[in-house]
Amino acid sequence: MRLPTEENPNPLRKPDNNAEVFADGEFGDFIQPIFDTLDLYHNQGVDPRAIAISFKELAEKNPDAGLEIVAMEKRGDDKFLLRAKAAPEVNKSELSAEYFETYNHLKSLTASEQVKYLLTELKVKDTEINSQQNQIISYENMINTALGRPSIQADTVTVQHIGDNITKNAQEKNQKDTNNAAVKTILILASNPKNTSQLRLGEEVREIDAGLQRAKKRELFNFKQRWAVRCQEVYQAFLDFKPQIVHFSGHGSGDDGLALEDENGNLKLVDTEAIAKLFELFSDTIECVVLNACYSEVQAVAIAKYIPYVIGMNQAIGDKAAIKFATGFYNALGAGENIEFAYKLGCNVIQLDGIPEHLTPVLKKR
Repeated sequence: MRLPTEENPNPLRKPDNNAEVFADGEFGDFIQPIFDTLDLYHNQGVDPRAIAISFKELAEKNPDAGLEIVAMEKRGDDKFLLRAKAAPEVNKSELSAEYFETYNHLKSLTASEQVKYLLTELKVKDTEINSQQNQIISYENMINTALGRPSIQADTVTVQHIGDNITKNAQEKNQKDTNNAAVKTILILASNPKNTSQLRLGEEVREIDAGLQRAKKRELFNFKQRWAVRCQEVYQAFLDFKPQIVHFSGHGSGDDGLALEDENGNLKLVDTEAIAKLFELFSDTIECVVLNACYSEVQAVAIAKYIPYVIGMNQAIGDKAAIKFATGFYNALGAGENIEFAYKLGCNVIQLDGIPEHLTPVLKKR
């Protein structure tokens, strides 16, 4: 309602129609939604998954609040409003504070850490995690849709509905996408023998996993890991998982071979020709090999006789550069890009970080 001013001493009172004034009872109806809604205004960047998890937790921990999403609105480049209907008697300030405490915490976590939060803080059982993830993805899809348009109305989208129509639609779409493109298995083989310098392999694998968790086409990838690998465990993993992409993370020694572990966890260098012949046996399923190890170009050249795409390193590569390359490479694959584009992005990510090793990874093609 407008107040009188010198320029406009008799303002019209109805804000949505300058030709009318409020009739009896209309003003109360007009302002009632202000008291019945909870406005969650994000003004420092938007993390759709963190919003989804935070709102879901708020709704489940406060069932008497009767929270229902009624509208979402993008405001500017980095601002977002989530409006939820709430019971009139609830304390909306407390609800808002509770929501943003969770949201700000989740924003600081990686995607894999957010999943861990579901398992620990929300006490989600392992058997329920897929169902919970589907519900959260449904919220996340709604938020991303809203971010792509100036505003979106979400008529009475309740927590219960998330488990019905919205989740059903999301699952049908995901199933259709999955049917149209074969699911690929990425196999991580990590080796850091006891008598070699310690590498940050755990961080590398976490970053790959987190990137795939965030990826637009994450449902098209299975992620498998084998640690402290010996020769037997390499070919057994090939037999068990039938991977399309094999990623080796560890030490390389040029012409002397790749560093695996022996029965006691110590260094065992595996001959280049033997490694190449192993990949030849599985060349009908393996499409790409990434050797994220120093001086592994020698093995990449040998393996590329049998495998379409092989990436090796033409000199020593530092931990940070190796991690950056892996992050860019798998983020691109997760977004649906091809291997050659993913390779180029991985190299560029190294360069963007100011590390002078972006020419170290080399791509060999059959």
